[in-house]
Amino acid sequence: MSKHTGGPWNVTGEDVRDNDIFYRIEAEGYGLVALVDATPDCDEMRANASLIAAAPALLAACKRLLSEDFLHGGVGRRTAIRGEAKVALALAEKGE
Repeated sequence: MSKHTGGPWNVTGEDVRDNDIFYRIEAEGYGLVALVDATPDCDEMRANASLIAAAPALLAACKRLLSEDFLHGGVGRRTAIRGEAKVALALAEKGE
C-alpha cells in the first residue's frame, strides 16, 4: 500500500468540466488530490468535499489518540491531543 499525499488538504474552489461542477481538493505544495461532483446536491457534496479534505488531519488525530503518548501521558498531554482531534473534527464538519 502506498502512502497518501501529505496534508493539509483544502477545498480550494470549483471546477467546471463538461457542464458539471466539481469541488477541488488540493494538498498544499502538491496540487490537485481529488474532485467531488457538486451537481447532485451542492450542500451535501460540499460537506463530502470537506470531509475528504480533512482526511489527513483525522488520520493524524486518530494515530495520536491511540499513541503511547496519549495512553500513558499526563492530563495536560491528553488534553492537548484531544484538542488536536477536535480541530480535525471541525475541519471535517466545515461543509455541514
